[in-house]
Amino acid sequence: MATASNLTVKAADGTTDVVYAVQTGAAGDGSKARWGADPHAVGRRDLRPYFEMKSNPNGNLTARRSDLAFAWPVYSKDSSVTPPAYTLLGWNRFSGSYSILQASTDDDVNETIAESVHLMNHPDVVAALKTTYTPT
Repeated sequence: MATASNLTVKAADGTTDVVYAVQTGAAGDGSKARWGADPHAVGRRDLRPYFEMKSNPNGNLTARRSDLAFAWPVYSKDSSVTPPAYTLLGWNRFSGSYSILQASTDDDVNETIAESVHLMNHPDVVAALKTTYTPT
């Protein structure tokens, strides 16, 4: 297993780096690793966006499953007080899983990951996600 390290990604503006620092490495196979970003201009740790990953074998050991989760806090800001007060309204969430057969070649795995990630980042898919409607 690889050692968990900080993850740096681009913010929505395509320029700003956002660092998701390791909060917890996986304690072993089947347990979660968690990364958290600094609260965006809020300063409250409970309003920190986070990313999680957990991997484990399937029941008959023919494949391994990796579960991914991302959560973004949605909050309101009351600027009438000093310092401003923030109220958590809820979370925007993503979750997904990869199931990779143990019989997969390196090429199979590389294409599965690359093409699925690129598809999720395709402009048509991104536009649909932003509107929250599937293309018809």
